[in-house]
Amino acid sequence: LRVSNQARTKLQNLKKLQLRAKDGKLIYLDGLITIKKGDSQATIYHYDRQRQVSIYADLFGLDLGGAINYTKAKIDELLPKGVTYRFTGFAEEMGKTAKAFSAAIGLSVILMFIILAILYESLIQPVIIMVALPLSIIGVMIALYLSGLHFSLFVMIGFMLLMGMVGKNAVLLVDFANMAVKEGKSADEALIEAGEKRLRPILMTTFAMVFAMLPLAVGDGLGSETKAPMAISIIGGLLSSMILTLFVVPVIYRLIAPLDKWLRKFYEVGKVK
Repeated sequence: LRVSNQARTKLQNLKKLQLRAKDGKLIYLDGLITIKKGDSQATIYHYDRQRQVSIYADLFGLDLGGAINYTKAKIDELLPKGVTYRFTGFAEEMGKTAKAFSAAIGLSVILMFIILAILYESLIQPVIIMVALPLSIIGVMIALYLSGLHFSLFVMIGFMLLMGMVGKNAVLLVDFANMAVKEGKSADEALIEAGEKRLRPILMTTFAMVFAMLPLAVGDGLGSETKAPMAISIIGGLLSSMILTLFVVPVIYRLIAPLDKWLRKFYEVGKVK
């Protein structure tokens, strides 16, 4: 039912609007309904034939993951039954990125393994180096917990950057140990010397990257809500990887070095044949 534009200007015109009942009699509209005055939207938007209200907000001092969790908790308390909601913008992109994150991580690990296998001509030593990758996850989780941040799109970006950063500590140790073994030293002697000689370069490169990220981690200016989670995750991952790599990588190297040596002999026999 739609009345003319002129009839809509006065409430009395709407009250006197006549409707035909089942028995054929005409009944005024105000006899059927209760009219109340209140506020309403000037424009009613629809999405999939349902009424829609869009709410926009800029984050300041709060990470995206924390904002989503906080909003969900409040919405579930306040919204009546029958009302649904969905996040768009960066929140929606974070959801899409999270779904593709595992595939991206898997692909990067495979590519890293292939490159290291080609460089070291071994299928075992890339595994030793890539042990540093999960060690960085521990630092990321601890850093997020201590800072009160949540997992977000920019934390994922920071973790992707860590994939290329944390491997260099293991590369320094493994490469030096390989050179010492070629000079005739045992695996134990090579690892001890690698730890002594490569400790300073590992500390210098790690702390250089950590201090470079500190301004982003502690800054509170415009855009800090997006930059801080990324920087904090990188700092946590770098520190944990640096500490744990110095202990874990030599142990892994010592355990699987005999297997690598046996495989190299197997390759050489195959080449001779």
